[in-house]
Amino acid sequence: MLKWAKRKSQAGRVRKLPAGSECHILTQYSDHQDSDLTLEEETMSETAPLVAGRGGYGATPYNPGGGYPTRSLYPRVSIFASTQDDGQRPSYQGGEMGEASNASSPLVDTATLEPELQNSGFRAGIAHPMISGKKSKKKAPHSPNRQQLNHAPIVTAEDARDALLSHVSQHSCYGDTTAKEMTIHDLKSSSTFHYILETFTETRSTAWVSKPYKGQPIDRPNNGPAINPLDIPVNTPVMFLPGKINLEVPHTAVMKSCHKCFGRGHEQCDRCHGKGGEWCKRCNGSGSETYEEFGERKLRDCLSCSKTGRQKCSPCKDSGRTKCDVCCGCGSLKCFTKLTVVWRNHKNEHVVQKTPLPHGLAKTVMGQVAFKEQNPRVAPINHFPDQQVKKVSTTLINKHARDFPSEKILMQRQEVRMVPVTQVFCSWKDQDHSSFIVYGFEHKVYAPDYPQQCCCGCVIL
Repeated sequence: MLKWAKRKSQAGRVRKLPAGSECHILTQYSDHQDSDLTLEEETMSETAPLVAGRGGYGATPYNPGGGYPTRSLYPRVSIFASTQDDGQRPSYQGGEMGEASNASSPLVDTATLEPELQNSGFRAGIAHPMISGKKSKKKAPHSPNRQQLNHAPIVTAEDARDALLSHVSQHSCYGDTTAKEMTIHDLKSSSTFHYILETFTETRSTAWVSKPYKGQPIDRPNNGPAINPLDIPVNTPVMFLPGKINLEVPHTAVMKSCHKCFGRGHEQCDRCHGKGGEWCKRCNGSGSETYEEFGERKLRDCLSCSKTGRQKCSPCKDSGRTKCDVCCGCGSLKCFTKLTVVWRNHKNEHVVQKTPLPHGLAKTVMGQVAFKEQNPRVAPINHFPDQQVKKVSTTLINKHARDFPSEKILMQRQEVRMVPVTQVFCSWKDQDHSSFIVYGFEHKVYAPDYPQQCCCGCVIL
């Protein structure tokens, strides 16, 4: 639909139109006479609101899911190629790293910068952050079809007695009379669930660093626009193994004179203060020393300085100058933006049980893997027969989604180990209410109240 209108040439005021409304784009003319203006009718979607301002109208790019937006690494002027965000970028932080100790010192004088960086408003010596935007709101994936759980093996009374005898034999002071003569009344079998959740994340940060220039190639900004650090491809290491890598951001390097030695490559020796040596401490610079012989004081040549009165300065080797520790004697520095990529593995675990067995013991024995899943995003275990495991799974998954806002989640995995636990109720002599626990496929025993724990099998009263 086309409409016609008339309008005088003037600077337009900025106004924001509501999403979903019709936007009429006016083409302005620079002459002083009124003229007919073509009016085009255009309906914008809710995801691309239109902003009217000086010089016409323009729609802001649609950012799917409100993910991490593309920002400039340097302030004021963007020298990065503009790319559309896919909502799956890692977070980006600046100022963490400093390859050289002088990263916070005045590395670059504005007058010594390359012309292309002077014109772009480049601020040197600053770690420029990439501020992450709002995280994309993603729904949790639907739970896949998961297999049924198998039953744990049952421990019999004979198995329980053999496990206790094996446990007693591992302690030299324990007596085995109780294990042989006790009467087993009841066995109560159950399962202890060991839940493990791991989240593998990636974090990227930048820092303005320098290193000695030894003739290596310089990837200057005039070679092309600098790549956004979030778009630099990096090979991901083995999943769920921590790692770290440092890279140079392309097209950000410049060369400058060393700010510490002013391009000379050397400094005045701190020990001799540039004198090329120091007075002999043994003869105080006289070249001779006194000694006593048969009660008489005599002079002889100083053995330390060989009659010269001066000693060599070991740091500068009598030259009075030492190599600059910033540029390593090169006199020039290569300054660039360093990208640091860090991979972390966040792990949480929880033990669900209904017996007096300590939680730490259930983690150390073999069990049956009842459930195992690995996905970019895992869903809570909603098919598990134990309600406590369901609750723990939901709690930890929500915790991992909340606790790492500045990190990109690459992969998650969760696992439930089922450890068989059997509580054995028994009696021996006058002790009618004794019990011990057999746990794990190895039939480990937890018996803190075993009667014969002293030497020679004595009974603790």
